[in-house]
Amino acid sequence: MEGSGLQQPNLLLKGNPGELHLGGRYIGPDNATILAASLRHNRSLKKLYLWGNSIGEQGGVALAETLQQNAVLHGLDISENDIGDAGGVALADALRHNSTLQQLYLSKNRIGDKGGVALAYALRQNTSLKVLYLLDNMLGDEAAVSLADAVRHNTSLKILSLRDNLLGDQGGLALADALQHNTSLRELYIRGNRRIEEETLIQMREWILRNEGLRKVDILDEDDECKLVWRRNQWREREREGEEDVEHLWEAELNSCSGGVGMMMLMEKKKMTMMLRQEKALKTKENKTSILLTVNGEDADSDIQQQEHQHKRKKGRRKKESFIKSEEEMMVQRTQELRMLAAENARLTKQLEEEIAAREEKLCAKEKEMADLHSRLAGHQELKKSMKQRMKKQEAEMQQRMMNRMLMLFGKEDPWTEIPPCEATVIKENFDRKENALGKGTFARG
Repeated sequence: MEGSGLQQPNLLLKGNPGELHLGGRYIGPDNATILAASLRHNRSLKKLYLWGNSIGEQGGVALAETLQQNAVLHGLDISENDIGDAGGVALADALRHNSTLQQLYLSKNRIGDKGGVALAYALRQNTSLKVLYLLDNMLGDEAAVSLADAVRHNTSLKILSLRDNLLGDQGGLALADALQHNTSLRELYIRGNRRIEEETLIQMREWILRNEGLRKVDILDEDDECKLVWRRNQWREREREGEEDVEHLWEAELNSCSGGVGMMMLMEKKKMTMMLRQEKALKTKENKTSILLTVNGEDADSDIQQQEHQHKRKKGRRKKESFIKSEEEMMVQRTQELRMLAAENARLTKQLEEEIAAREEKLCAKEKEMADLHSRLAGHQELKKSMKQRMKKQEAEMQQRMMNRMLMLFGKEDPWTEIPPCEATVIKENFDRKENALGKGTFARG
């Protein structure tokens, strides 16, 4: 494929295909540049998949230049290509001029804050992009703050993924705050940014759950509350529009949820039921009032009817105020519970740290004891070595003493040479016996 098709890109585009799948071919930067040049004036290709092709910065810049001229491409996937900040900046410049691209996948491309900030500025001007995946890059707080400002003003983006980056507390809170003003985003993925503290994640979740436009959110691992937010918003719309009765859906979710999440869903159910009843009652009152005030085309606004109408309005206002007050009290209670959970978490964390410190102290004591044992063993080995040396020295001295004694007795270096073998054997045995007795201290000299 790399040797024939990509060196002749017109063959790949023969027949005017609507989609082109080249993922995982490792075509390299040169072939990517050739392919990008052939797409500049193409009028048929809608989606291009180039993930996992090692196109690098060169290929990323070439595709960005193509996007400035191509007005047909709707989807581009160049994940896992290491285009870096240079490729990210080039693509951001292309998004400022392109008005047809709707889906852009840039995951696992080593894009840092420089590329992230450039893409954020492009989102402020671009009105066509709906899907942007930036997961598993190197985006930090600087890029997150810029993207949050873009999300605050952008109304076309529907899906944003920032999972597994380097976002911290500042970037996370900036995104959560921006979502309180954005009502067009439908899916947000920011799980896996380990630099964000748990308390900050809880605050982010509380802010994000206020957004009634989101359908999918993942902030914490196994976060049931965020998984249910999209269902809650969908049910709100369906209940308002009166498409169908979704009471059974509420009950099913309440039965499947855990304690805290179930309480949240129960509060939402009660709140929605009260709001819908008030809306229906208000519409019914307005209809009845219009009927009473118009009888046979003549005004029938008597003092009694006006007084009844004012009394009903005051009563409805009081009910609404009491409902709002009860909701505020429930929110305060929930906030207190979250604070208590955070305090308990901090206490457990401190206790765990103390236990770890105690175990480390015990480990240090054990290591010190082992070092002492090693030093004592080394001393014993050294003493053993010195004892061996002393024994060898004493043995050599004994041999020398024996030779000197033989010289003294016989006056020759080898006294056995001139003695007959039988006599030499007897004399030698007697001599050895005497020497042994001398060594044991039992032989007395004559």
